[in-house]
Amino acid sequence: LEHADAETIAAMAAHETVAVMLPTASIFLGDARRPPVAAMRNAGVAMAVATDLNPGSSPTFDPWLAATLACTWYGLTPAEALLGITAHGARALGLRDGTGTLAPGAPADFAVARVCRWQELLYGLGHRPIARTFVAGYQRSDADPGAGA
Repeated sequence: LEHADAETIAAMAAHETVAVMLPTASIFLGDARRPPVAAMRNAGVAMAVATDLNPGSSPTFDPWLAATLACTWYGLTPAEALLGITAHGARALGLRDGTGTLAPGAPADFAVARVCRWQELLYGLGHRPIARTFVAGYQRSDADPGAGA
């Protein structure tokens, strides 16, 4: 979602539709208009954040960059952007099993970050804060030792 009028936002709220925002595409395409974040926030519309990875409009696979730009370019709060790449992103994909959350019974997919405060996750362009990733509770990878440092 890049643009929406009041009627569309009301319909999204009524149907619990997740707005998927693509800040890297907006910037790559030079679109200076921004989504109506305040109106969606006020209407209670869940906002997901994605990269829209493709060679034509958004040649990036970096979700941290997309989340940071969602804050700096679109005006999401850091908490909204983190929900956007986790729980709300999962909802946008139709996953209703707890994916994107850290809760009892939810899939144990999570990342361990090298930060002192959670807000640092979205500070810095090109910052890669992840130290390790886990899928279904099992460690899948260690990040590059120099990444995010």
